Amino acid sequence: PTQVTVDLNKNTITFGTPKYYFSIIGDATVNGWGGDTDMKFNYATGNWEVTAPLTAGGAFKIRVNHDWGTSFGLLSSPDGKTLTSNNGGNIPITTTGNYKVTFTPAYDADEKLMQTGSYTLVKQ
Repeated sequence: PTQVTVDLNKNTITFGTPKYYFSIIGDATVNGWGGDTDMKFNYATGNWEVTAPLTAGGAFKIRVNHDWGTSFGLLSSPDGKTLTSNNGGNIPITTTGNYKVTFTPAYDADEKLMQTGSYTLVKQ
């Protein structure tokens, strides 16, 4: 999504509030299902990222704007890289530790959030 607009013809810079922000939530996270752990946008990679402790035996989802209206989880046949907002399953954690979670949502031409995005989950 556009967050900074530079118009070289008008010599202006406009900072916009992002339409979407992302967080992780679930019983694998320190806040459980009752509280989000916010992700930060990495301008260099274009990904949303967070490094957080996650607990084995739990799971999490990636949520949009701290609202259950849209959350991303695993495909019915997980491929290890794609999440869906269409009834996606919880993302399980099998080993306790600190993990870097990255999420790259997909947008249409009007910057509307689409139903899929890519993710990585890497133990640190």
